[in-house]
Amino acid sequence: MSETVAETVDVVAKAKELLSGVLEHMGIEAEVSASESEERIVLEIDTEHTDRIIGRRGQTIDALQHIVGKMLSRYREERGKPVQVDADGYRGRHVEKLESLAARMGEKAIESGEAVDLNPMNAYDRRIIHMALKEVEGVRTESEGEGDDRHVVVIPD
Repeated sequence: MSETVAETVDVVAKAKELLSGVLEHMGIEAEVSASESEERIVLEIDTEHTDRIIGRRGQTIDALQHIVGKMLSRYREERGKPVQVDADGYRGRHVEKLESLAARMGEKAIESGEAVDLNPMNAYDRRIIHMALKEVEGVRTESEGEGDDRHVVVIPD
C-alpha cells in the first residue's frame, strides 16, 4: 500500500476534525493536535478537563480512540494506520505502569515457581504485558479466558 503525502495529510486532518467534533458534542473545550508516525496517527488533546477525557481506568479515552478510528475508516479505502488518542501523556504513563506490573509479576512467578494470573485487561494492554516479558528468561505468558474475563497468565519455565 502506498499513500501520497496529500492522502496522508487529509486522513490526519480528518481524524483531528472528527475528534474535535466528538469533544464538542461532549461539551468539552479542548485543542486537538495531530501528528503521524510510521506506525500510527496520534491525536493529542489539550484541555483543562483531562480527568473527563481519560475517564475511569482510561475507559473514556479508549472509547474516544475507538469511535474516531471507526469514523475515520469511512474516509479510507484501505485499513490504514491506527489512531491513538492521548491526553496529558496518559498513554505513556499507562504503558510504563503495565511494563512495571509485568516485571513484578515475572519476578513473582520465578520466585514462587507458580503461575500468576493478572486481572482481566483489553487486548492492547495484554499485548504490552506479553511484549514486556517476551525476552525475560524463566517466564512465558499466555492469554486465557474470553471476552471481558480475558487475562494474562505469567508462567514460570
